[in-house]
This record gives sequence, C-alpha cells and structure tokens, in this order.
Amino acid sequence: MKNRLFKKIRKKTLETSIAFTLLLSSAATKAFASTVSGDRVDGITWPWMKFFNSLADQLTGPLPMTLGVMGIAGAAMALFSGHAGGGTQKFIVLILAVSICLFAPNFMTYIQTSAGGLTIAGMVP
Repeated sequence: MKNRLFKKIRKKTLETSIAFTLLLSSAATKAFASTVSGDRVDGITWPWMKFFNSLADQLTGPLPMTLGVMGIAGAAMALFSGHAGGGTQKFIVLILAVSICLFAPNFMTYIQTSAGGLTIAGMVP
C-alpha cells in the first residue's frame, strides 16, 4: 500500500514537472523573441540605463586613466616598502585592483588606436 502511494506521488510529480518545464520554455521563447538595441527593447526604455550610460562616460576619460596610474604606482610603492600588517596589505591590494580596473579600458583603447598598438598586433602602419 505504502509503495503504491510513493509510486503514484512520483508519477504525479514527474508529470507536473514536465508540464511546468514545457510551460516555462514556451514562455521563455516569447520573452526572448524581441529585439534589443542599446537601452531599448521594442520601445521600452529601461530606467537604469541612463545611470549606467553616464557612469560609463565618466569612467572612460582622462581623469580615470590618471587616477588609475597614480593608484597603481602608489599601491606598488606601498606594497614594496615593507612592514605593513595583513589588513593594510589587503587594503592596498584592493586599491591596486580598483586602479587597474580604472586604468585598463583607457589603456587598451590607447594601445588599439596608437601606432605602437598596430605594431604589437602585427600590422604595419
């Protein structure tokens, strides 16, 4: 009796999960069928994209590159200068990581657009 009940419950659970999976997969195809371009999806303007676009503009200029270089140099000098505690070292490494994140996109753009970047990529200007 108990065994039959468990088999019946398993069968119902399997049927329910298959039906739910089919329902979700059909709904997902309709959700991803729309076109996405920039911050718009078929006429819908996402409210947070204005903030992210302005943040991206602020993080891709001469100031972040300068702050990144200064942060990398300062963190490197602080790490190599010696006797800092564990917490201080972790904070310095955090500053180094943030500085690299600020510096890297601008540096890569600079390399891609300069003659040096062309020679690194194997193209002769």
